[in-house]
Amino acid sequence: MFSTTTSFLLVILSIITLHLDAATTYTVTLQQYQTIQLGWTQQQVTQLLNGPGTTTSQWGILGSTSYSITIQYLGSQSSSAIASFTFTSGKLFSRYQSGLDTGVYIITYQQFATIQIGWTRAQVTNLTGSSGIATSESGTASSANLNVQYKGSGTGSSTASFTFIGGQLNLKTANGLASALTSIITFQQYQTIQIG
Repeated sequence: MFSTTTSFLLVILSIITLHLDAATTYTVTLQQYQTIQLGWTQQQVTQLLNGPGTTTSQWGILGSTSYSITIQYLGSQSSSAIASFTFTSGKLFSRYQSGLDTGVYIITYQQFATIQIGWTRAQVTNLTGSSGIATSESGTASSANLNVQYKGSGTGSSTASFTFIGGQLNLKTANGLASALTSIITFQQYQTIQIG
């Protein structure tokens, strides 16, 4: 049995240890994030980022091929920016960032409508004039899933997102992005519309 003094010291030591762990902030820059590639080991990421990050989730049986762990880092320029890295079987399987890339990448409705399923990211970049924000990437090099986001032109919070699988556009979605020409209707036109 522990004495009261020993128990008290263990509690104090635990509190100090927890406080030290909580005070450690692991950060990442956009350049570091962009350097990290799918397939890297957790040790390679830890070495590049000068710290182990904060574990946000773990699942599977440690040591098995299904074991996965997600590590998170705060953005070095903003505490609201984050980067998360998920390792499966010891290799980086997915990465996600929010707020690290603060660039403004614009797309118009006409550009969005022109872009076709099957296009490459280079084709989308050539049409829009910018690469967009790569928000997440997962998979393996030959079948990587890459998500890219643009801000809609004009005012408001419209966006367009594109998912590339194996280098080709597989999915495109728009939120609030509409052509000014097709979204205008007069009151007289509205009154002439009949149900049925």
